[in-house]
Amino acid sequence: MEQMTNRKYLILLAVLLLITASSAVIPASWFGIGAKKNDPSLDLTSVKSIDVVGKNKETGAPATWKDLTEQAFKNKPEILAEVKAATIDQKDLATLNDPNNLTASFSKNLYVASNYLNQNGGGDSVAQQDILDQLMAQEAAKIIPTTYLFKDINVSKVESKDSVRAYGNNLALILKDMITSSSMKTDLTGVADYLKTENQKSIEPVTDDYKKIDGILKKLLALSVPLSASTYHLITVNQVAAYRDNLYNLSQVVTDPLRARISLEKYAEVSISTLTIYKDLSKYFNIKNIIFSSKEAGYVFTAGYTIK
Repeated sequence: MEQMTNRKYLILLAVLLLITASSAVIPASWFGIGAKKNDPSLDLTSVKSIDVVGKNKETGAPATWKDLTEQAFKNKPEILAEVKAATIDQKDLATLNDPNNLTASFSKNLYVASNYLNQNGGGDSVAQQDILDQLMAQEAAKIIPTTYLFKDINVSKVESKDSVRAYGNNLALILKDMITSSSMKTDLTGVADYLKTENQKSIEPVTDDYKKIDGILKKLLALSVPLSASTYHLITVNQVAAYRDNLYNLSQVVTDPLRARISLEKYAEVSISTLTIYKDLSKYFNIKNIIFSSKEAGYVFTAGYTIK
């Protein structure tokens, strides 16, 4: 949580968390005395209940950081005046109020939940951890993978052994060096360096890698695909899209560290799964009795792919 709250764009959040430090927002000592278990509105095992709390009482709209700030400091006018006087970049404020920013959304819900529980009671450490886990799961569920359907790929109307061979060679050229040992090391090193130095240039290699994979994905969608290869190709497209999306989420570490953290935990799994597409495609070309010579790009599907 410390890494999440020390970013420049989370100045306002830091202030809010500091003011609740006496009641300890993080982690296990947030809560007050026992909850009224017969009151369904206090059922904080439901993420929905926590979401419902985060509303503007007058408009019913989701609470903004302005709403939460005024609520937090309503009995401390001098601090509220100081917070209002603080210079906060409008772009940063927009990030805080962006419903697609997982860090801001999680932090807002965390604040709302802790404040609500302090007013109405709490629970034991197990219940507290359960709420944290649910809030995290709620944000992780917002990362929806890009999914392509059969209609999105370019299936050719005619098919021959020559067209299948041409498909294999063109496909191999598109996928060439998509993932390498060097690119994986650069991506992970870039994220790690940013977390230590907060130097935004550290993330540039991750952004560049994302752009490269995005370009590969567009070529895959445009490639003429034999009908017999359509299922294999669609699996390839969706797996490359998963890798592309993961890189994008990692590249957002500056403005959405929680999104990046969730994606970092999946980086190895997604990368390894993406590399398996070569094995799956090799099966297809074996079924079609296509053997590529060592001089053809598609030879990778005959000899087997080895990460460089």
